[in-house]
Amino acid sequence: MATHLGRRFPAFIGVPFAEPPIGDLRFKQAVPPGPWNGTLDASRMPNACIQNEEKLIGDEDCLYLNVYTPQVPSSQNATLLPVMVYIYGGQFRFGTSTPDRWSPEFLLNKDVVLVVPNYRFGILGFLSTGDEVSPGNNSLKDIVEALRWIQRNIKYFGGDPNKVTLFGGSSGAACVSLLTLSPLTKGLFHQFMTHSTPLLYPPVPEPYTVAATRATKLGEYLGCPTNTSTTLVNCLRTFNGSYLYETDVLLKDERTSRFIVWYPVVEPDVEGALFTDTPGNIIANGKQHDLPWVALVAKEEGIVVTAGKYGWIDVK
Repeated sequence: MATHLGRRFPAFIGVPFAEPPIGDLRFKQAVPPGPWNGTLDASRMPNACIQNEEKLIGDEDCLYLNVYTPQVPSSQNATLLPVMVYIYGGQFRFGTSTPDRWSPEFLLNKDVVLVVPNYRFGILGFLSTGDEVSPGNNSLKDIVEALRWIQRNIKYFGGDPNKVTLFGGSSGAACVSLLTLSPLTKGLFHQFMTHSTPLLYPPVPEPYTVAATRATKLGEYLGCPTNTSTTLVNCLRTFNGSYLYETDVLLKDERTSRFIVWYPVVEPDVEGALFTDTPGNIIANGKQHDLPWVALVAKEEGIVVTAGKYGWIDVK
């Protein structure tokens, strides 16, 4: 690939950072990928995660990332470059890592390594049963697994695992902010940037009890047994992933936002929880990561979404 100034650089597209979250791994946090056979073709665009921005697209087998680097190191003594990891926005419902959406053409004019991971959306990323069966926040845990992959592997692409900047926009910025509150991310990144969306952003995250009630309601709509979380989740796994994503329409009365049904949650106190208290309490108790932070604002960020719902206004 090449930057807008003509600097050429290698791109590694569609690198798996987790096992496909399908079958028994649906509604579970991401797990590291196993080895592949032969040489991985890192020139093919990966699947987007299931979503519907303008039309239904994507696949559950979507946990891949793209790496853009000025130069692959030629020796073990090569100088490693700072790493920037971008988390795109999309109302926790849509988005993709593809370079036609999030181009490296500007950042790669600088000596940095850029990584853009995919992560799950909607019910597939945020279902919570309020207990250890599916505690929630699998979408955010996808990002955690991508950060762990970076710690293990980014040096082979010329990146310094000790100089990782996590940054995002809109709901991606909310994801970044929430990840600064979790013990799971300690040492995985070293500074962060948020492009709009404040750190304290009601109604995100919501109590797991609210999310669990919503999951039970969905099970009832779909005819699933809801006597235990295990039977509910096992039943939901029998449905097509794209169909499940589109069940938001069944839950319109359960929304705490006009646009969004499934959110990050304050998880129950179970093994592997991202966080078990509200952001306000975590910050008040000084338990957030003490890292350098650059906060930015996107002017009139929501105007496109608003226009799509209410129509354009002549502002002349």
